[in-house]
Amino acid sequence: MGGSSQLPNSMSQEFVGILRNRLENMSTKAVAAEIDVDASHVGKVLNGTAALKLTDVASLLKLAGLKVVDQQRTCVRPDEIAYLRQLYARVAMQAPWLLNEDEA
Repeated sequence: MGGSSQLPNSMSQEFVGILRNRLENMSTKAVAAEIDVDASHVGKVLNGTAALKLTDVASLLKLAGLKVVDQQRTCVRPDEIAYLRQLYARVAMQAPWLLNEDEA
C-alpha cells in the first residue's frame, strides 16, 4: 500500500499518549460502547495488548474530542480566532486605513 507517511517515532508516541490520556479519563463503558466491544477489550487496547480496526480509531478520536488534520494545515484555537476577530473589528473602527491594502 503506497502513499502512507511515517511519523517519527517520538511524534507517534506523543499522539498515542494524548489519545490514551483522554480515553483513560473517560468511562470505560462509554469507550467500549462507542466501538462496540466489551470493557476488558478497552483495557487491553489502552495497555497495548489489543489492536483496533481503523474505523474504531476514527470513532475514538471523535469521542476523545480530537480530529485528524492534514499536515499542511495550521490549527488555531477558537479563542485565538475570536481574539483576532475582535482585534480586526477594533482596528476597522479606529484605524480603517491600516486595513486598506491599496494604500499599503
